[in-house]
Parts: sequence; structure tokens; C-alpha cells
Amino acid sequence: MTTPVVRGSYLRFLRSRLGPEDTSVSSGPSRRRVRGLRREEVATAAGISVSYYTRIEQGPTSRPAFSTPSHGPCG
Repeated sequence: MTTPVVRGSYLRFLRSRLGPEDTSVSSGPSRRRVRGLRREEVATAAGISVSYYTRIEQGPTSRPAFSTPSHGPCG
């Protein structure tokens, strides 16, 4: 089983090795700041949302998405 950090590093590595010419996804503007595919291009090719791909690549956050009450329902 891989940890989120290892998985994210691996996905970023793979994304940097592929270019738009390696996929059937349209690349949009041709000017790129870095080599490789954009997250949007990978997500489109995989059939998932960009936000979901980003969460997979970046791993879980250290804080909860919602605040938890400090006391029970009666206070």
C-alpha cells in the first residue's frame, strides 16, 4: 500500500514525463511554464474532475473539512 506522499510524487513524475502529443486530449494554449501535462489534461483523459485528481495528487489535508463541536449535543 502506498502513502499519499509517495502516490502524489509518482503522479507528478508521470505527468511531467508525458506531453500533450502523447494523449488525445486537446492541450489548449501551446505555451507552458513547465514540461508535461497539466492537471486538467490528465483529469480529462482519466474521465475525472480536476478537483478530484488534485486531491489524489496532493493527498489528504491535515485539517478536517468541517469544524467538530467540542461538546456533546447537550452542551
